[in-house]
Amino acid sequence: MDVLHNIHIMGFFFLSLQIEKSKMEEEKKIGVDHVAKLTKEQEQRDLELSALKQELELVKQTHELHRLQMETEAKAATGGLEGRLKELEIHLEDSRNQVRVLEAYSQSKSKMFNKKEHIFKSFVELQFGALKV
Repeated sequence: MDVLHNIHIMGFFFLSLQIEKSKMEEEKKIGVDHVAKLTKEQEQRDLELSALKQELELVKQTHELHRLQMETEAKAATGGLEGRLKELEIHLEDSRNQVRVLEAYSQSKSKMFNKKEHIFKSFVELQFGALKV
């Protein structure tokens, strides 16, 4: 009976080992599946990260092109405005010169009229003096 008992214990032990082995294989399978799932998720994240990096690079390039275009337009506008400013400065200087000429002409006319007025007053006084006598 002792042998039978030992066989029975050995059978129980063997069955326990089989169950334990089965559990370990199941856990291993779950672990492998979990690793595969995590690997797949990591690959997906890597793809998303790569796509985001490409998008960022595209946005950077687009921004740089836009900046260069704006800079070119600003330079062109500045050049145009500087040209217009020079034209207006020349026009202003011409206008100032014209004012000087007109002022000189006006002063000349004024002196001439004052001289004529003085001559006329002298003539009138002389005629008035002649009438008195």
